[in-house]
Amino acid sequence: MTKKIQISALQTGFVLYPTVLATGIINMPLLTGQVAKQDSWISPLWASLAGFIAIIIAYQLYKSFPDKTFIQYSEIVAGKFLGKIIGFVYLLFFLHFNGIVIKEYANFVWGTFLNETPMIIISVIIMVFSAYAVHGGLEVIARLGQIFFPFFCIPLFLFLFIMLIYMNPKNILPIMENGVMPSMKGGVVLTSWFCELFLISFFLPHLKNNSKGLKWGVYTGIAITVTLMFVNLVVIFVLGRFSYYALTPLLTVVRYVSIGEFFEHIEAGLLAVWILGTFVKITTLYYVVTKTAAQWLNLSDEKLLIFPLGFLQVLFSMWIAKSFQQLSSFFLSILPSYFITFFIVIPLIILLINVIKNKIVKAGS
Repeated sequence: MTKKIQISALQTGFVLYPTVLATGIINMPLLTGQVAKQDSWISPLWASLAGFIAIIIAYQLYKSFPDKTFIQYSEIVAGKFLGKIIGFVYLLFFLHFNGIVIKEYANFVWGTFLNETPMIIISVIIMVFSAYAVHGGLEVIARLGQIFFPFFCIPLFLFLFIMLIYMNPKNILPIMENGVMPSMKGGVVLTSWFCELFLISFFLPHLKNNSKGLKWGVYTGIAITVTLMFVNLVVIFVLGRFSYYALTPLLTVVRYVSIGEFFEHIEAGLLAVWILGTFVKITTLYYVVTKTAAQWLNLSDEKLLIFPLGFLQVLFSMWIAKSFQQLSSFFLSILPSYFITFFIVIPLIILLINVIKNKIVKAGS
């Protein structure tokens, strides 16, 4: 009998927080700023609704199937044949999803540090480290999230608070000059990231205290919302209208820092924070890909799949886009509806079918 893997609800929050935020803190101020302008700081409030809906759907399904993940109970609810199709589609989706993140990471590292190094080498290196963590299992990933959380969170907020001396609050005015729609459109862009909170469905079956899963999922969503509002506010206060055009607004903001002659060029610290968070995100998605494949194939030991799936994810990252501009266009035009479909619409349909089936069974008895 294999030992049941158990993690705490707090550890789940420590993993999900950087998983959602890691790629967002660099890209989101630009993507939301292009749509919402000076109201982009409001956009996370609208987007957070999608995140809370995703968490509630995941938790309601978990209550009906406390020992199973989404891939497993899809077969129970939709039937074996249709459930296998859903599982395979989700396997492709998660491979593509992590391929996007790996591409973002490799593209950014290549453009910032290692432009003489082939991008595939950058991708392979981080995947090797991630594979080692995934091989250790969910408990290792949870402990990594717990250990890395302060190193991700504290420096990020330290950099943001340092920027207070460079802020011009007038840059935020006029608030809602064109009504509420620009900030809501910016929120639509951000839903792609908040929908990722549905990944909690792969952690819920392993919680030590089942009753705390929903609470810490909501707490994590609130923390992410506050962080993104703060990041967008800082970017707007410092850069003003230039934040809509800077390729990496937060990195541009941090480059402003110069206190005396001893505290400057701290963008390397922000990049370290970003790389740390992205490593947690890639590792978490790598685990989800491996778990999905193993459960779809009904394998008891997913470790056999780790390295082949890692190779596939690197291949997906090479096919996704040729440049950051293509990725940005994909984020703005396709990603919101893409993620809403897989993280909210399909799970909601599964939930509704399960509720209807349970009512029919009760009515028949």
